[in-house]
Amino acid sequence: MQDYQHAHRDREPPITDRQTPDGSAGGIFPMNVWTIEGALTATETKWSRKGKTYFARLAFQNANGRAEELKKVVVEDCVAAELVAGAQGRSYLFKSMGVKGLYGVRFADGREVHAYPGDQSMIFAFIAIVWLVLNILYISTRDQVSILGLILMPLGIFGWWWCRKVRREIEQLWANDTGATGSVPERTPASIVSN
Repeated sequence: MQDYQHAHRDREPPITDRQTPDGSAGGIFPMNVWTIEGALTATETKWSRKGKTYFARLAFQNANGRAEELKKVVVEDCVAAELVAGAQGRSYLFKSMGVKGLYGVRFADGREVHAYPGDQSMIFAFIAIVWLVLNILYISTRDQVSILGLILMPLGIFGWWWCRKVRREIEQLWANDTGATGSVPERTPASIVSN
């Protein structure tokens, strides 16, 4: 353990996701939504279709001077149109079921744009309903229950619930944020914990 700490003592500590302004985890906005305050320094678009843009990379320079890079970020086209290098402000991000997205920006000049790029909840609801119907058909025609249906139906219900939960947190964060520094969770460096 001593060698590890010595070898990594000069490294910057990792960024912990979504801490509250007082530095504690949780709070009103738990682990699904966070902000980055600062300037957008680079964008790399991978594709854009059906009203969504997929960025391979978004690079930020935080207000405290620290560089941060996000990879594989989904954004609605109306928000993506405003994401140009040099744009200053507060970017609002989320992560849900493995999808990372940027759903809004409040710019330093007073402009703001936001739109939620997720429709995953409908996919999960569809999965749950299809397997419910298939299980009913299995029971009525074969007197059997589909094991796969018993597994996927609850997963579909959980996925639907989780995506709706994240969407509510996103809407709450956007509505409650006044744009003042420190009013919402921002990614902050974690302290290195020694065991």
